[in-house]
Amino acid sequence: MRPEQLQDALSDIGEDLYDEENLKPKKTKHTRIKWTALIAALLCLSILCTVIFRPETDIITKRNSDKQNIIPTDDKTLPTLIDPDPDNVYLYNGALAMAIYPKSPANPNVEDENGRPMNDTSEEWYTFYNEMDSEFRELGIDLNGFYSKTCRALFKDSYNSNLIYSPVNLYMAMAMLAEITGGESRAQLLDLTECTTIEELRQNAKAIWKACYKNDKVSSLILANSLWLDDSYDYNQETLNNLAEYYYASSFEGESGSEEFNEELRHWLSEQTNGILDDKIKDVYILPEAILTLASTIYFYAKWDTEFNEELTKEKVFHSPAGDITCDFMHSSNDDSYYWADSFSAVRKSLSESGSMYFILPDEGYSPETILASEEFYDFTSKGDLWENREYLNINLSVPKFDISSKTELKSAMIELGVTDIFELSSSNFENLTEANGFTATIEHTVRVNIDEEGCEAAAFTLIMAAGSAMPPDDEIDFVLDRPFIFVITSDAGIPLYTGIVNNP
Repeated sequence: MRPEQLQDALSDIGEDLYDEENLKPKKTKHTRIKWTALIAALLCLSILCTVIFRPETDIITKRNSDKQNIIPTDDKTLPTLIDPDPDNVYLYNGALAMAIYPKSPANPNVEDENGRPMNDTSEEWYTFYNEMDSEFRELGIDLNGFYSKTCRALFKDSYNSNLIYSPVNLYMAMAMLAEITGGESRAQLLDLTECTTIEELRQNAKAIWKACYKNDKVSSLILANSLWLDDSYDYNQETLNNLAEYYYASSFEGESGSEEFNEELRHWLSEQTNGILDDKIKDVYILPEAILTLASTIYFYAKWDTEFNEELTKEKVFHSPAGDITCDFMHSSNDDSYYWADSFSAVRKSLSESGSMYFILPDEGYSPETILASEEFYDFTSKGDLWENREYLNINLSVPKFDISSKTELKSAMIELGVTDIFELSSSNFENLTEANGFTATIEHTVRVNIDEEGCEAAAFTLIMAAGSAMPPDDEIDFVLDRPFIFVITSDAGIPLYTGIVNNP
């Protein structure tokens, strides 16, 4: 598409987005009951939220929209998701509100095809990302309460399997769900996210999104959100605008169950997860009865600050709960921080300008579930380098390569955490999005994380249809993860992106 064509497409939609008359044509009566469901695919780091609605018979309207808007696509040769090049765009029909992502300066270490730096100065890059996480720092946002109570509910029993969770992904999904609900439904979600008002939650969600954002052609960390709305219903445009402004969420409408609408959802999911989950995304579809699908993804890619030497990767025995297995272990020897507590020990491996990955090994006699239920674990993860029991040592790290995934039903955990009304038709309240009555059918959270000698890549989705060792003896220590362990990936700002139990690498 030429730039002038793109400009024409953009100008065509501008007036429609906020034209209340166009958004509310003559209502037509529906007498049949509609239920919402979504069959979603696996292994994205995304959140798909589906709500079941039973509409009132006299408030449903039908809107057929030919509006178009754009979402920039990725350059498949780079581990980044958003390409600002206007010639490389994908048009989505039925756009009601669009998120606009900031344009990131290239990392100073990236060179163009002629070997010249794409960014001549690191000052532009540093200033941009310092500004992006400034609100998070200034607001003093503390996610530890949400992180600890949701982890405790989710990790009570891994059943000796691998289990992974993205706290920030679930937080954004619950925040968006709060935005479209009202009454006690919203109050329970505000309580879960530890906010007193929806205005506070909006401010926090936007600050968290910006603090997480990284898209500099070296590393990627992007939280992407969207709503896919059946065009038989009438929606509150102000709510859709708030979702775009505070949650960077785009909203689209179309015919639920149509192949065109399904393909647009699949394309969006593929883009936001950099294509690594296409084999699962191809099976995603929205049932004809669906009225609302909330999709929220997180994609993460970063290289280690100091990569593992591939020549040192050797087979070694891992003592899994199901019995000993042989797998490839990566090895490195570097000076870094070693941490210890009453029942676990931990080391940190830095990711290149993209946060850190902590490897946490329970002491003999302790399980990962026991550690994740303890207050000391969350005290440690919140303090990081401020943890008192730490020492800078030469660490001989041995960690298995892994590519693991898990899928978890979160409905029971959410009910345990006090979020109950959204699951019952008699008590749920979605008044801030639509006058139709509805309830949330399921909440599923699916995550994939893999690490190798080069770095770490991860993706996830939630479907809502909502060792403390003794003090080190000397200046060197062997840290061998040859039995079940925990990992935590954090952003530069210390936001918990992923937490997982590895029982079988």
